[in-house]
Amino acid sequence: MKIAIPSTFTGEEKNQTLRAYKIGSLARTCAIYGVDEIIVYYDPDKMFNSQGLGRKIVRALKYINTPPYLRKDVFKLEDTEKEWGVFPPLKTYHHVPEEFGIPWRMGIVRNGRLVAGKENYAINGRLPDGEVATINKDTGIAEDPKAYWGYSAMYERNGLSRMIEKNDGFCIVGTSVRGEDIRNAAKPNKETLVIFGSPFRGLQEMEKARYDLMLNTVPGQNTKTVRTEEAVHSTLSAMKALKWF
Repeated sequence: MKIAIPSTFTGEEKNQTLRAYKIGSLARTCAIYGVDEIIVYYDPDKMFNSQGLGRKIVRALKYINTPPYLRKDVFKLEDTEKEWGVFPPLKTYHHVPEEFGIPWRMGIVRNGRLVAGKENYAINGRLPDGEVATINKDTGIAEDPKAYWGYSAMYERNGLSRMIEKNDGFCIVGTSVRGEDIRNAAKPNKETLVIFGSPFRGLQEMEKARYDLMLNTVPGQNTKTVRTEEAVHSTLSAMKALKWF
């Protein structure tokens, strides 16, 4: 499952701490529902430096997804912001593996061993020094864990249409109050990319783009608008309940 949000996602918040909190809430929602990739697409807006906002969101999402014990190894201090202290912990498998009783560990390779905070493990094989990797601590073998290992985050600087082009092969789902009631929609037979609009305009007010489905995922809403972060949570919850993923 992939989702896409606009670069203006945090634009309505003037306070930097509130912007950080919104990003942290988004990351938590995506982790709860097991989203594999978050794409931030360029949404032009004359009121903001939308490219800058989008890149900052991606950087923050990557920071949140990185286990706390690895952040100083992966991010330079000058690339972080003091407001990021409000990010809620993800508490996912790769952040607290010992609490889930699983053998995989994410760490950084140093002198032929995997360093994961205060722990380090022998590596069975050769991995480049400085690489972030995941190994099975019982075997020392680098492998894909059989557990949700967080999301990837990327920025699409060329906008909505280009992002959709690059994801040819996915079922492209738009979200709108004017869309079809999700409860009546047929479940896609392929992987899904769900796209959300801006706090300032819906998808149907943005550049023209191709959608396989346009869904109302909050049917019967009792507020004039649904904020983007609320729409993400509601949409993923509805899709999970309907066994779309």
